[in-house]
Amino acid sequence: MTYGLKVFNGDNQTVIDSRDSASSLLKVASGNVTGGNFAYPSGVAVGDLFFVRLPSSGTIAENMLIFGNSRTVYSTVTGSKPWIKASTMAGNVSNHESGYGLNVFTSAGTAASNLIFSTIPGEALDVIAVGSYNSISGTSLQVSINSTAPHYVLIPGTIYYFYPGGSWPANFPMLVQVSYTFTYSGSTLSSISVNKYINTGGASNTPISYGNQSYMIIRLRSD
Repeated sequence: MTYGLKVFNGDNQTVIDSRDSASSLLKVASGNVTGGNFAYPSGVAVGDLFFVRLPSSGTIAENMLIFGNSRTVYSTVTGSKPWIKASTMAGNVSNHESGYGLNVFTSAGTAASNLIFSTIPGEALDVIAVGSYNSISGTSLQVSINSTAPHYVLIPGTIYYFYPGGSWPANFPMLVQVSYTFTYSGSTLSSISVNKYINTGGASNTPISYGNQSYMIIRLRSD
């Protein structure tokens, strides 16, 4: 017999499992970026869980053919855009023993390094949608939001590439998007579409295969 805590949501998906060495996510850094093409913020490295929110309708994805630490991100929204860097709760919650709430640890003990879930920090993250781009049937997956709460999307793993055509590698225009599109109605975020397609100047988009990269949509639990 083993001891622990396991919590399921209404869809029978596991939300908390004290046997899991991974923990819930929370915000560990934040700021704002501007422009239609912007660099990764200082303190955010390739491989980090880097999320950006578009405050108005538009599309966002990482620029293709930019490598290493010089990576840049393309966005049709050129104004200020909030970003956050996320990490696991383990080792990142310094005040987990103060106040009231629920803490869940691994069997290794009650140190902060063993924390997998806590209601103490106010900047924990809720995962709204997550999956592999290759699991998307067709050219996009539309995730209904219908909320005024700020939602963020995972930038690493996305691609934006536009070639106007006219010479090598093609005489025709080419647009590749493994991206997110935010759609607002007033101040309400109606939906976020997860896109995965190529367009070679025709009227319709064509689905593309894209390895095992993952998409993710999150919101701050405190919002």
